[in-house]
Amino acid sequence: WPKFKKLSKKEKALLKEMDKVRKLVSLVLEERSRAGIKIRQPLASAKIKEKITPALLALFKEEVNVKKVIFERKLKKEAELDFKITPELKAEGILRELMREIQAWRKKIGFKPRDKISLLIDTGEKGKKLIEGAKKDFAKIIAVKELKFGKIAEPEIKVKVGDLEFSFRRFKI
Repeated sequence: WPKFKKLSKKEKALLKEMDKVRKLVSLVLEERSRAGIKIRQPLASAKIKEKITPALLALFKEEVNVKKVIFERKLKKEAELDFKITPELKAEGILRELMREIQAWRKKIGFKPRDKISLLIDTGEKGKKLIEGAKKDFAKIIAVKELKFGKIAEPEIKVKVGDLEFSFRRFKI
């Protein structure tokens, strides 16, 4: 049997704080669910009652998808979310949802994460502006070597996110 190493005070404190963060994440996710806001939709901020270490704060922000965390001891509950979604946050949420749909499609047709594709996109002006505004990240996340916009007669995938519609087709260079 392996020998059990007694935890140091620092390790015990970290485990205790991690437990606190886990419970806080759970509370925030429940609040998002009650409000009907998907986790892919970023929020501007969350107020929390207790401070947490910087490393766990970064983890918390990522898990609950908030841009900023404010510590406020006088809160009536453990956490409070800012549900006001600005146009910028809305666009980021749409982009995340779109990338998730494309990733699912890539997986379905047998592509591996390292396999780069050339992608033709058919969308309206608003959709084009959204993708072009984040073209570098978009291309990196969905592993695209070339991205073009144009009309598609027979799309391989159609995606509707919010009020935007997108059609996609692979093409060879």
